Amino acid sequence: NGTSRRFDFRVGFFVLPAQPPPPVIGFNPRRHCPTASPKNGRHFIGTDPHDSNRLDQAIPEVGFASSDAAMEAFIGWTEDQGLQLYPHQEEAILEIFADNHLIINTPTGSGKSLIATAMIFKCFAECGVAYMTAPIKALVSEKFFSLCRIFGAENVGMMTGDGAVNRHAPIIVC
Repeated sequence: NGTSRRFDFRVGFFVLPAQPPPPVIGFNPRRHCPTASPKNGRHFIGTDPHDSNRLDQAIPEVGFASSDAAMEAFIGWTEDQGLQLYPHQEEAILEIFADNHLIINTPTGSGKSLIATAMIFKCFAECGVAYMTAPIKALVSEKFFSLCRIFGAENVGMMTGDGAVNRHAPIIVC
């Protein structure tokens, strides 16, 4: 009939803070958070724990001294990846690390996932649990593999109606 439909799949995320909140921003989750340690020393293909492209490697052994230090580590990682932040991404990242709430309303392909990654990184550094939600299983799977490359497969889990992978991980995609 000549009409077309435009589908705009949005990715949502929310964070459950660590209980009780840590006194400083972040202990190294690989050393101090019981849910984040790799099991039996296993690592998955493409998730070398010593890969400098992994964002979890940006967390110092003693954690960050401040939110500003964590934000600088995240921005440094984006620069190392060759990413140039859009102004709305910079503004959102500043708000995230200032512990402010925000709502992102931008078109598809404008960088919301990178903003979500900043929030997940902050939560991960603080030993919290982060949940990223998506409306369809294919997008859940895509985000799961993307976050595995960024944070390491041992730190990311996936839950769908069909099953769960690493469901006790500190980062869950569902």
